[in-house]
Amino acid sequence: MTRMLYKYRKNNAQWVRVATVLELIHRYLGGNKSRVEFFKEREEISIQSLIDLEEFYNTDHIFMTEDEINKFKKDLDFYKYDPNINIRKQIQELLSKAPPII
Repeated sequence: MTRMLYKYRKNNAQWVRVATVLELIHRYLGGNKSRVEFFKEREEISIQSLIDLEEFYNTDHIFMTEDEINKFKKDLDFYKYDPNINIRKQIQELLSKAPPII
């Protein structure tokens, strides 16, 4: 969905906010999993994790060096639209997985 947002964006600000949140979720909850592996899962994120995420979102960039900020921006490329990726196929794969047991 983030890639679709990138493709049809009216400006970068909206997409950057969404991509930043997803990158922080992956960074702090993804463990050793690749972004692809992590985002293919259908595990729920706890409310406490989302509250903690808000704090990271508000403060994470404050303590980064310029090199770290540039690397972070480069990491956001993962969330950009790529015409070589079949988004419909990826959505169908996600929809075919069983939902998490609650």
